[in-house]
Amino acid sequence: MRNEIVRTTAVSGQGGTAKNLLSGLTEGKVLPQYRIYNSISDELITSFSYTNGWHLVVDEGGVASSVFREGVLKIDIAEGGRTWYAIQVCCLPLPLSAGYWTVIFEARSDVPRRMILDIAHIGDDWFAFAGRPVFRLMPEWTTYEFSFFNEKQPEPMARFEFNLGGENVSAEFSNLRIIRES
Repeated sequence: MRNEIVRTTAVSGQGGTAKNLLSGLTEGKVLPQYRIYNSISDELITSFSYTNGWHLVVDEGGVASSVFREGVLKIDIAEGGRTWYAIQVCCLPLPLSAGYWTVIFEARSDVPRRMILDIAHIGDDWFAFAGRPVFRLMPEWTTYEFSFFNEKQPEPMARFEFNLGGENVSAEFSNLRIIRES
């Protein structure tokens, strides 16, 4: 059984190097959609460059769309699909070095729903650097924080994911930061 992170209010990141992952998206940008992919090609990486690495993976019966407006990435979900990874809001590449990391973001959903955060190696073993924590999104904007330790070798092509499959509930994200703690 996964532990659900319902709400966090303490925000760390003091003394670290922060990267705002949503800062490269332009106003009104709709994320491109892809089916589940199990490897990375130069062509795929080039296609992601138009949205600063952000894209939507929709498969396994999921139906969704997304748009970035006024600093908010909104994911409209018509059909959640058959599994937790049927709808994935992804950013790739996310260079990940060994050490302590903290992810901080604000989120809300139309009604309470689950969301699984993943920072993964693509293909082979699909190693989850952050352990796939489960968050409980709520209708009011809430700040969430999660820290993890990457004991693996540096991963230049890690993929950041908000997994929203399995539920027909839309979600919104803002102020997403990932911090390499010093």
